[in-house]
Amino acid sequence: MKLDNRGQSLVMFVVIVPLLLLVLAMVVDIGNLVNNKIEINSVNKLAISYGIDNIDKDNIENEVKDIINKNYKDIDDIKISIQDEKISIDLKCYSKSIFGNIIGTKGYLIESSYKAYMDSGKKRIEKVK
Repeated sequence: MKLDNRGQSLVMFVVIVPLLLLVLAMVVDIGNLVNNKIEINSVNKLAISYGIDNIDKDNIENEVKDIINKNYKDIDDIKISIQDEKISIDLKCYSKSIFGNIIGTKGYLIESSYKAYMDSGKKRIEKVK
């Protein structure tokens, strides 16, 4: 008597395919999250470098905001602090999520904080978090 394994294969296919799709969605989300984090950090470093180089200008805060908005469109929150020849910039945005939609999350919060100051004529830029 010959056994028919087609039913077992179908059950394994139905069980494994959704799990593989979940793993694929998670991998894509992590890739997007890392890419967005790198982009936001780059924009923040660009803006803070421009800000510390031109800190004596009257409207430097608006110019820095313009640089940020021109280089990354989806920033949700921009905080710029200029005090005592020091500048700090905090950026926040949400990265959309495929996997998050499956588990009920809007997206991932991405934060970037840098501060800059002049030390003995040299520009110092430090990551805060």
